[in-house]
Amino acid sequence: MVLGFTLSERLFNMAEVNSDLLCQLLEMGFELEVSQAALRQTSDLGQAANLILTGGVQSVPEGGGGAVGTAGSGASAPSAEPAKGGEATQEQADMATLNLKPKSEAQLAAEKRELQAKIAEKKKEREQEDKRLERERELKRREMGKGLHEAQAKFEDQQRKRERMEAKRERDETAQRRKELQEQLRRDKEERKRAREERENAAKAVESAPKPAAAAAPKPQVEYDSCQVKVVLPDRSTFVSTFAPDAKLMEVYSAVMEKNPVPFQLMNTYPRKVFTDEELLEVSLRDAG
Repeated sequence: MVLGFTLSERLFNMAEVNSDLLCQLLEMGFELEVSQAALRQTSDLGQAANLILTGGVQSVPEGGGGAVGTAGSGASAPSAEPAKGGEATQEQADMATLNLKPKSEAQLAAEKRELQAKIAEKKKEREQEDKRLERERELKRREMGKGLHEAQAKFEDQQRKRERMEAKRERDETAQRRKELQEQLRRDKEERKRAREERENAAKAVESAPKPAAAAAPKPQVEYDSCQVKVVLPDRSTFVSTFAPDAKLMEVYSAVMEKNPVPFQLMNTYPRKVFTDEELLEVSLRDAG
């Protein structure tokens, strides 16, 4: 049995192949000739590799001969000589017209060196591209880290500002309360002074009035000009302050506040009594006993 190659099949096998795809097949470990033959059949890299792996690659017979013969009784390749009768076949005429010749070993070796050089160049380009991408990734990581650091610093700065504002608000509120207490103490002091002057004027009026001869001498009342208050602080320390008898308990509260600026309550130990905020403004030391 004889299998012959047509002119179109020869031209197909001699067609140029994509050098980039050929380099990739060679990097996969396939032979040069097999890779070239596969890429002449298809321009898809995956299909070319599949053809090589499955043995579906069609190759040109070595030496560019015109036919491939299979073993068989009396089978032989058609002769390149003209057929009997002096007539050449159409295929022989086409081959003679195109003057197709197989590539020499030197040409194949040169092509192989050229392909190896292209492979090395492609590999170098990929390495350079990988380095460039790695530098870009590193820059992105640094920029991201810098952004996180700036965001953390901004958050901490805002937190400090909030803490300073809160501390200022507390100081302002404390100062306002102290100012209100001082104003209340000033009014109480003026009220006590006015009441004392009224009592003194009333006493002078009584003294200047004529006394009945038969009237019994009244029992003299003891007038106190001042009183001392002993204060025991939470840390068991004590101090003594002197106040007017008609001084309101708020004045005592203010004096204690200056010594111990923390929340507290005034109370009598015996009989036990805790004074309210209203009582601090209304009750005097004389009334509190």
